[in-house]
Amino acid sequence: LNPSGVSAWRSPDLDVWQREGVWGRDPKTGKPKLLRPNHFAAKADGTPAKFMDDFMVPFFTRFTREIRSVVPDTVIFAEPFIDPNKPVHDPAPESFTEPQVAWAPHYYDALALIYKRSRPWIALDIQKEFPAFGSSAASKAIEANLHHLKETAESLGANGAPVLVGEIGTPFDMDKDERGRPYAFSTGDFTSQIQTLDRSIKGLEASFLSFTLWNYAARNSNRRGDLWNDEDLSLFSRDQQHTEAEINIHSGGRALQAAVRPYPMRTHGTPKVLSFDPLPKSRPFTFTFTTKAAEYVGDAPTLIFVPHFQYPHGPEITVSDGTFEFDAANQLLTYFHDAAKSEHTVSITHAAADAGPVA
Repeated sequence: LNPSGVSAWRSPDLDVWQREGVWGRDPKTGKPKLLRPNHFAAKADGTPAKFMDDFMVPFFTRFTREIRSVVPDTVIFAEPFIDPNKPVHDPAPESFTEPQVAWAPHYYDALALIYKRSRPWIALDIQKEFPAFGSSAASKAIEANLHHLKETAESLGANGAPVLVGEIGTPFDMDKDERGRPYAFSTGDFTSQIQTLDRSIKGLEASFLSFTLWNYAARNSNRRGDLWNDEDLSLFSRDQQHTEAEINIHSGGRALQAAVRPYPMRTHGTPKVLSFDPLPKSRPFTFTFTTKAAEYVGDAPTLIFVPHFQYPHGPEITVSDGTFEFDAANQLLTYFHDAAKSEHTVSITHAAADAGPVA
């Protein structure tokens, strides 16, 4: 790699690592030499460092104050570092006390991401640092790991913070043939990717976690993936786009059966149960929430997104109490619960269970 020794810096004076004494040149040979192998493990005075408290929190704080000097009401999303030698997520730092902050850790189904294989019968339980075997145990491990991720934010600052899982997704170039080509690219069958992504999102839903799905890469191709780091996690690829978007807006989408899901957009109450299963033809969705009569506001209904993609022949909607309206054009269910009840459930299935989602 780089046998000519071409510097990434315009001049040696700009090389921050050389300037900080992390590396230098051997006076006899002139070759690069590592001078401070434990640079990030120690503070300037040489005493052991806690990377989060001694390095990241000062960065978070300075970054926040500089941004807010221009835009005072900015919400800051702070992402913890990833230690590959210690995959368990630590509690968020109490010393980061700036207001209006969200905790934004990343999470991936590690075995699927690293080995690029779909294995529904196994998952890495990050908390236990040990594999969970069996489909049910593997799903529960991912669910528990994500719940723990949510709990890590309780220690942030003085009163804890909301959590946004900043990255989660699944590789699409998994399960390759003897030539190294993913089967899905040859067959068009993304069942493995659908199942793997669905398992992760089910874990998010179990803890009502907000998330950003990684990723959308407009230039993704089967040959080059996302054009970054040998990754291929894009929900869209030109190589799967067989019709124009004007004809089919879903064309080019991959694993949309797992990604496009019904969900509560606004809840008049406290969420209790959220589940959706895109794998059976009935595509059952259940949302249960609780309320207090004293907090009831009649003109503030619960709003649920009901995607036409999952229910192309229309949804069959059942509510435990109250009334609802369904706007098919806007894919929106508006639910007015009965204020006399304390627990409410909305259930949705596909009106034509023998039909699949839109291609």
